[in-house]
Amino acid sequence: MTVHNRFALSLVLLIVLLAGGIVGFSVIEGWAIDESIYMTLITVTTVGFQEVRPLSQAGRYFMIVFLVFSVATVGYALSTVAAYIFEGQIISSMRRRCRRYQPLHAHRYAQCIDTHARRARHVDCPRQ
Repeated sequence: MTVHNRFALSLVLLIVLLAGGIVGFSVIEGWAIDESIYMTLITVTTVGFQEVRPLSQAGRYFMIVFLVFSVATVGYALSTVAAYIFEGQIISSMRRRCRRYQPLHAHRYAQCIDTHARRARHVDCPRQ
């Protein structure tokens, strides 16, 4: 899987995670959308500032599962972004280096051919 595909997958996973958290808190706890968004964001970012209201037993179980998935998804997304940045920089620096040395390489190749051509003029080669 390429870095671009992993980057797109991590964005999709984050969107699905946020949507799942908002819907889960709304349905299980019966909260309004703004309360569910707040609870989802403080859970995903692991801030854990303050719960909107006390959680029910089902809400606690949902929170446990949601915490595990959010930490795993955010970790995957951060590692993918880091790989995207670093691999992109490495590849672009390699391309810049190749472009910088390509004229020099072509010059050396031409110089080598020219040197061998001059030497060949002075040497009598047997013809076949």
